[in-house]
Amino acid sequence: MSDIHNKKAAEILKRIIYITLATSDFKGQPWNSPLSYVYDKELIFYTNSDKNTVHTKNIRENSKVFWTIYDST
Repeated sequence: MSDIHNKKAAEILKRIIYITLATSDFKGQPWNSPLSYVYDKELIFYTNSDKNTVHTKNIRENSKVFWTIYDST
């Protein structure tokens, strides 16, 4: 990304408190989860979820996931 895009992305990340995680189980049944997150200076993202949540179980069954962060304002 260009410096302009990096700056805009950083501005959005400072305002948005949720990341959306899309998962599916082994049968392909989709599940969408809004999660709070933090990130470090290298923009590595971290979330924390209980091992018994639907999305965590889905990740164990199917590691293909999709993260979305968007500014809905």
